[in-house]
Amino acid sequence: MLKKLLLAGASLLAMTVHAWADPVSLGSLIITGFLNTGLGALLPAVSAATIGSTVLAAASIGAGLLSSALGRRKLPRPGDQKSTIRAEEVSEFNGIGRAEAPTVLLYGNSSGKTIYRLFGHVRGEIDYVEAYYINGQEAVVHTDGKVLTPPFGDPPTFDGGTGIISAVNSRVTLKEKDGSDTDTAWSDLTAAFPTLWTSDHTVPGIAQTLMIISSPGIADDPEEYQKLFSNGPELELIKLMRMPPVYDPRQDSTNGGSGSQRFADKSTWEWTQNGILNAVAVDARLYGRAQADYDWTLIASEATRAEAAVTVPGGTEQRSRAGGVWAAEGARGDILIDLLESIGAQRRKSADDKYWFQLVDDEPEAEIAFTDDDIYSVSWKPGPDAVERPNIVNIKYYSSERRYKIAEIPLHEISGGSYSGADWSRNEDEIDAYGEKALDLELGLCPSAYQAQRIGRRKFAMECADVGEIVTKMSGWAALRLLYADITIGGVAQRCEIGAPVANGKTGKVTIPFKVIPSLEAMEAADYADPAPEVPPIPINSEIATPSAPTEALQITYPDASKEVRVALGTVSGADRYAPIMREYTAYPNRPERWQVMNCYPGSRVGWLVEDLAGDPLDFRYMAYNSGSGEPSDYGAALEIDDTPGLGVDNTACGPVTISNIVYDAGGGGGP
Repeated sequence: MLKKLLLAGASLLAMTVHAWADPVSLGSLIITGFLNTGLGALLPAVSAATIGSTVLAAASIGAGLLSSALGRRKLPRPGDQKSTIRAEEVSEFNGIGRAEAPTVLLYGNSSGKTIYRLFGHVRGEIDYVEAYYINGQEAVVHTDGKVLTPPFGDPPTFDGGTGIISAVNSRVTLKEKDGSDTDTAWSDLTAAFPTLWTSDHTVPGIAQTLMIISSPGIADDPEEYQKLFSNGPELELIKLMRMPPVYDPRQDSTNGGSGSQRFADKSTWEWTQNGILNAVAVDARLYGRAQADYDWTLIASEATRAEAAVTVPGGTEQRSRAGGVWAAEGARGDILIDLLESIGAQRRKSADDKYWFQLVDDEPEAEIAFTDDDIYSVSWKPGPDAVERPNIVNIKYYSSERRYKIAEIPLHEISGGSYSGADWSRNEDEIDAYGEKALDLELGLCPSAYQAQRIGRRKFAMECADVGEIVTKMSGWAALRLLYADITIGGVAQRCEIGAPVANGKTGKVTIPFKVIPSLEAMEAADYADPAPEVPPIPINSEIATPSAPTEALQITYPDASKEVRVALGTVSGADRYAPIMREYTAYPNRPERWQVMNCYPGSRVGWLVEDLAGDPLDFRYMAYNSGSGEPSDYGAALEIDDTPGLGVDNTACGPVTISNIVYDAGGGGGP
């Protein structure tokens, strides 16, 4: 069975490396692992004892990774950051769509009070990092990599004359590589450990993060030390990523489309959650297929169908999306099957013997018909016996609401003593008569609860469908590589899913198994159950109340034509400083950028940034804190400006919150 890491907190790690008291043994173990995986280039010419004593817990993503295992939470102790780090061996991690990436410790060492941790994430050059979490708490990272969220760093302070950031007190810095095949060795590590980490220590093709921690020292500042390492001697890093881009034939002018993408040039590809395009990408990666192996005309058509808008509660969503991460230690076919089930599709071969991927419709079109003139005999069974067939379905999916973990959709809710869930998800009469017979579905690469329900409803119905087989003339051989047929049964044409035909050359007959496709009405918004409940953010233990959302945002134009975005903040009791942040979108609403710090004068309740963002969708949040005690609040709710009209001209004082474009009668740019 495929073992997948889908950020569900479940360990998929194949073998635990025991804690070695002898550093020579540890070093030898790691050297052996490197040589076994063909990564001799990662090892400098030093002894096993030297490596063992420097906490080298590294490995290869792609051939055999060593992942940090922090074990039980414990209070930090002096020297914990220098002790041998336990590790677990895993294989390559891969990801598609949007996912919280696994964090695998590749190297750990310290120099004085500075702690270095090098983490690997996934294979391939990722598109973007949307968010950061340290010890489960969302963290804001400045453009220079410094973390500005307590207790890992303080909100920035600003120069009173310009309002520009003048000082950043941060204990944690994050430096990143996106996973290019041309990545070089980390200069910070070669400088700090020149005999242990050299220019030969490259980890190309793997998205990485170098975490640099400035420890306050337990003896020098025990209070700050306790705050920083309150969860234990290691800081847990999680990153929400847009995984590697994929190829889209519709954007390739040399392959039937219009655009600059090219199959042979990954730098031209774009990120998408499109289920069909991601299925092609995974198939090509797993099986090493070339461009000529695929029917791109059919793939382009299905990719467009995958983006069709489907009505769901609160609006619409694209029909078929993919997202998630897996450890590539299972059979290739298992990985692909899991993906195809999650996006509601199947892999097929065209008449030209080329691969393509087709979405599974509730009522697919027939590709062939068999009438009484074609059929010698029909064997038909009206579905599984009632005592055997499932009468209730449970569905799990890759849930953004649960912080990108596998979560179950609450289909079977009870309200007022009676069942109030989705009617299609259970057969009450059969449950009363025979007890619950559950069909459990786990769509681990499906990022939408509504998409999972559409797929689950069809699968549930098909599990109870009538089955049989027909014996036909040799004309039945025309059904080879086809999936759907109209079969006349008892004088009535039935839409059926068919299996591969089997010909008997001696009798001239062909046998074809079939399953009758149940008739399903189109799902309406009211037919869906709610997604899994959202995970509340981990709160900061603070006496400062969490702020409400900002009240208004403005685009300012000065007489000298300089531009500025401003946001109005509320008042929070006990706070005298405010730290606003803003988020833009590469494409709205599905490609947000990471949060960035805005300028804010001490004591001011106006955040500002020198930008011209007229017409753009934006999000704003802020935290409040007391400059004397340093006590911060949590980040409050966001003011969300959508793309209709986005950052535009609207000076209306009341009504829906909008962005205004105002010519401000003031001096040059530089704050209020």
